[in-house]
Amino acid sequence: MTTRSPIPLGCIVDPYGNHPAAWLTATAKADAATQLATYKAIARLAEVHGLDFVFVPDSPAMPEGSLAQASRSPRSTNRLEPLTLLAALAAVTERIGLIATVSTSYSEPFTIARQFASLDHISGGRVGWNVVTTENGGAWENYAGQGALAHGDRYLRAQEYVEVVRRLWDSWADDAVVFDQAAGHYFEPSRVKPIDHRGRWFSVKGPLNISRPPQGHPVIVQAGGSPEGRDLAARYADLVFTVQPDIDSARAFYADIKRRASAHGRSPQAIKVLLGTTVVVGMDKADADAQLVALGELIDEEQGRAMVERILEADLSGVSYEAPIPTALIPSSSNRNTTYFNALSDAIRSHGLSLRQVAGRLSATRIGNAFVGDAQQIVDEMETWLEGACDGFMVRPTHFPTSLDVFCDQVVPVLRQRGLIRSAPAAGTLRDALGLPRPSVAGGEVA
Repeated sequence: MTTRSPIPLGCIVDPYGNHPAAWLTATAKADAATQLATYKAIARLAEVHGLDFVFVPDSPAMPEGSLAQASRSPRSTNRLEPLTLLAALAAVTERIGLIATVSTSYSEPFTIARQFASLDHISGGRVGWNVVTTENGGAWENYAGQGALAHGDRYLRAQEYVEVVRRLWDSWADDAVVFDQAAGHYFEPSRVKPIDHRGRWFSVKGPLNISRPPQGHPVIVQAGGSPEGRDLAARYADLVFTVQPDIDSARAFYADIKRRASAHGRSPQAIKVLLGTTVVVGMDKADADAQLVALGELIDEEQGRAMVERILEADLSGVSYEAPIPTALIPSSSNRNTTYFNALSDAIRSHGLSLRQVAGRLSATRIGNAFVGDAQQIVDEMETWLEGACDGFMVRPTHFPTSLDVFCDQVVPVLRQRGLIRSAPAAGTLRDALGLPRPSVAGGEVA
């Protein structure tokens, strides 16, 4: 049995599931995307079985492309606003961490600092912020006065944004609230300070009008795969979420993130890399493979073509579904989601994949890897990847509720038997559960 510390283990929450065909399964319900009961059931199931957190993805706009294309992929179109959802989930859970995505390109740092501080107080220190810069090129049209930013500028803005938010969280000392009724002082004025920030993107006086979050800083998550995204993660992230097509790519990414963290004066152990992976549990490998194939067969040609076109940022209307995708149609680079674009374009150039094959890969794993087999086989794979490729996992159940039920019932007990996750639910904050240090008011890490 391994003697390593418990690994971080979370679950990505989409109302139907993480497979594009999840909404087409027999158990899917039309109103699942907008019903709190959907998310409450997922969060409670994950909490009961000892997962560390649930993770809510988001985008501030409809997917790019036509509404006809978007109508065939509801997992990206009909979303509850994530911070509203987290507040509701905080009220119906007790221990599990709650992480949500908020873009730095289409929001203001004072507002987000206040919202996440509020959520951290409401939840008792259980929230996290997934920092994204938003690859959706049409999102700017929803925000007056803001044009689309180039890739590099998005990350420069994000760096300043996160710095401002962290300073706002630190604008109250931990002991600022004295509640001295006799002297008539609610807080000690010398322990609450403006930040007086003046930068390229933001001017923020502060201080925040809410006391310091229970975690000091809510957990910061980042998922950028570009050099700029990796650097942002290495500077600020507690958790780095990545999808990788194979273990060699994952090991290279892992080493790069740890190296960049050291270059920024951080301990490599203070930043944890989590692999996002599709998990399909069957009676054996053949049964699990058959489940994945059956889901893939629910994707029709039109939906498959639209998925590939969105990632590649290319018009493939003239390409037969059974024919290899001509590399001449693929742009040389992406200004949006470089992680997905690079992985998919590299696979096409290396293997001459047909449009059908590429759509199949996307629907099965969203360009990342998949753990497919019985519970023992899946945990065997996880243990292999934990050797220098990741520190933990963010699992992507293919369809809710069945896929998560099976994972919790069959895989989680094996993880616990092998000592990979804790034997009892964690107490304390999300940082405590993940083994992360609590930042001091100065912003440094507590040893």
